[in-house]
Amino acid sequence: MKRRCYDPWHRSYHRYGGRGIFICGEWLCDFHSFRDWAITSGFDPALQLDRIDNNGPYSPENCRFVTHRVNCLNRPKREAKPPKERSTSGFGRLGKPVVRVEDGTVYSSASEASRQLGLHISAVGHAISGYRSRAGGYHWRFA
Repeated sequence: MKRRCYDPWHRSYHRYGGRGIFICGEWLCDFHSFRDWAITSGFDPALQLDRIDNNGPYSPENCRFVTHRVNCLNRPKREAKPPKERSTSGFGRLGKPVVRVEDGTVYSSASEASRQLGLHISAVGHAISGYRSRAGGYHWRFA
């Protein structure tokens, strides 16, 4: 907690100290004060310390112990990223029907072919997209 708020070299500093999050003076200067608060506030090793107001400090008025699931729900919302462009390689189209070239057997997808033949899905995907010549001893293409 202290490093996230006060150490600019900590990997999470930008989400805590870099945003102005701090630890109240009572807790910062006196660990026993924090420990006493934690014990009376329901500390359990299975729970996590959560700030009720995500923009507020670590202080007795703004902290509680919650499950990991509840803690995840209290995170700041991130801006939605634009969708990635779909790949035109074999991996981007693995839901389409594929053909085993040697005998013309058609499978509804590369996943189905790999399951039925006991192959790893990436082997079929690599064969379709040209990263390897064969998978399971067969050549593959989209139907």
